[in-house]
Amino acid sequence: MARICGIDEAGRGPVIGDLVVCGVIADTLDSFDGLGFDSKTLSPKKREELFPKIKEKSKAHALRRVSAKEIDSKNAEGCNLNTLEFLKMAEIINELKADVAYIDCPHPIPDKFKAELLGYLDNKNTKIIAEHKADYKYSIVGAASIIAKVTRDAMVKKLEQDYNVKIGSGYPADPNTVRFVNEFLNGEHDEIDEFIRHSWSTIKSKKAGAEQKRIL
Repeated sequence: MARICGIDEAGRGPVIGDLVVCGVIADTLDSFDGLGFDSKTLSPKKREELFPKIKEKSKAHALRRVSAKEIDSKNAEGCNLNTLEFLKMAEIINELKADVAYIDCPHPIPDKFKAELLGYLDNKNTKIIAEHKADYKYSIVGAASIIAKVTRDAMVKKLEQDYNVKIGSGYPADPNTVRFVNEFLNGEHDEIDEFIRHSWSTIKSKKAGAEQKRIL
């Protein structure tokens, strides 16, 4: 029986915390139909309810967590987030020994993404279906999306608990995150430094603005 894999991520856009890439394995493409997807249209409570059900239905799953520190380091080396995510997806496919992989494609040109991805796979006969918004089209990709999202949310929550701070979601549109980042740039919360994506344009521009104010 073919090993069918769905792959998606959570945390591409935040200025704080990990990028999480997840792959789930099932025997059939419709194994997760009826559970209610995708992660972006569900409340946090609903995602948490679905999390154990997805793990129970899946034959296997694999995660790759990419820290803010690694993202900054790879950016400095010229490896952007698209490439980094692409490499983590290849690792997951290899680990799970997938025969078919349905992927929410991070690249603007899916055919180019598929050709490059195959070069990193152990099994060159793996069938790749890479599409934009695949998490809406295929429940198996939606399942991976939920596992990734719940994992990342738990990580941010643990940060808040460990350091007794209010971070919010980590996304730059979140007022709690904006407040936290402003406090950080004003010299507070130094202990969270390694979890900040310093290479992000949002952080760079805020740093430049803060520096300009100090000069004036």
